[in-house]
Amino acid sequence: MTAPGTTGRAAVYEAIQILEESGYYAERVIGIPKLFDIIAWKGGRTICVTVRSSRRAKISSFREYVGALSHMIATGAAPGDVQFWMYRSPGWNYWRITPGGATPIDLEDMVSPSQEVSVA
Repeated sequence: MTAPGTTGRAAVYEAIQILEESGYYAERVIGIPKLFDIIAWKGGRTICVTVRSSRRAKISSFREYVGALSHMIATGAAPGDVQFWMYRSPGWNYWRITPGGATPIDLEDMVSPSQEVSVA
C-alpha cells in the first residue's frame, strides 16, 4: 500500500491499489460530471467507488453527494455495489451506500459482496 498522507487524485490511485491487492480489476473514471471515481470488478461483482480525502470533514459533509448515490440505489440505476471511501488522516474510512444513506463498513466488508437490499 502507498504511504499515508494521501490527498486529491493520489487518494483515487491508492484506492485503486487497495482494490487490486484484493483481487479486483479497477479503472479510474474520468470526466465531468461523474458520480464515481473508480469502477472495479471481480468474478461477476461490480463495485462503484466514490473517493474523497479531507483533513477534517466527516461523511456528513458530503450529505448531498451521498443522497444522490442513495437515490441511484433506490431506483435501481446503480450498476453494482456503491461505496464511499474517505481518506482522513491517519487512514481510510469506508461506507456502503444504501437506499437510506450510508452504512460504515470495514476492509473485509468492502471487498466482499453486500447484503442484497430489495426495493419495492
